[in-house]
Amino acid sequence: MNMSDSLFPVMEESIQVEGLKNSTDYKFIINAETSEVLSCMTDEYRLVTNEDVIKKAMPVLKDNGAVLTSVNMFNNGARTTYRYRFPKITVKIDKDELHPEVIIKNSYDGSTNIDALAGAFRLVCSNGLIIGRTYGHTKNKHSIWNKNLDSLDTIIPEMIQTSIQTIKEDVPNLQNTKIKKSDISRLIEMFPSNVMEELTNYLVVNPPKTYWDLLNVATWCATHQLNRNYESTHRLETGIYPKIMKLAKHEIASA
Repeated sequence: MNMSDSLFPVMEESIQVEGLKNSTDYKFIINAETSEVLSCMTDEYRLVTNEDVIKKAMPVLKDNGAVLTSVNMFNNGARTTYRYRFPKITVKIDKDELHPEVIIKNSYDGSTNIDALAGAFRLVCSNGLIIGRTYGHTKNKHSIWNKNLDSLDTIIPEMIQTSIQTIKEDVPNLQNTKIKKSDISRLIEMFPSNVMEELTNYLVVNPPKTYWDLLNVATWCATHQLNRNYESTHRLETGIYPKIMKLAKHEIASA
């Protein structure tokens, strides 16, 4: 999907809902090109378009040599995710080379606020992993009480540094921690049934020795074996890293 596909014009149309307790004004958020209603929101909701987000983020993205690697729209454009990679920044851990990534999200239905997540890209197997909400995560709600876009250009450099720092701190621990066999099953259970058999067979033939091995198998499956057009794939992808880190930390603590 191209960037331009996600930058369609959006408009608001006020409505009045009668008969509601503590009657509140509502409005439709509408795709101005197709006239399709994307959501019904209260008047407290402040419309921040994808174009607003990208315009705010673009200067700092360009300054850091970002490359747009994917754009995904869900629910007919009500939710959008942009993934940027920083190929000029390389973090080397042993034989592995990783590039920081930043994932930016926006929505018109209130399900996802303006959201930035730190990520990383592993060159060896072209795996993209989301480092997760625990590390460098920001949300700005679309409401009259929030500044929304004001912090995005300062958050992105923080995301890059968070990714670099997290890679340097966590990857060696994952590489040096032998895996507990029961944790392999716990990871497999995260995946949808249509890939469980293939993933299980792969893990039988190529048993992971460390949690770093397990992380890379999981991100490989999410990146290459699941449908990237499904929002469930992206939700799963977001949960892989914190899940494996939790398992690894438990094993380290019990050693």
